[in-house]
Amino acid sequence: MKIAIGSDHAGYHYKEQIKKFLKENGHKLHDFGTDSDDSGKGRL
Repeated sequence: MKIAIGSDHAGYHYKEQIKKFLKENGHKLHDFGTDSDDSGKGRL
């Protein structure tokens, strides 16, 4: 099954765990981000 997945920075680690589980169970994924847990707060 093809599955799309995404999250904001707060859910990044949960998303990575879900991705691992889905891949181990034979699913194909497209990850729409985010690619880190960095919220970007404090940047100008």
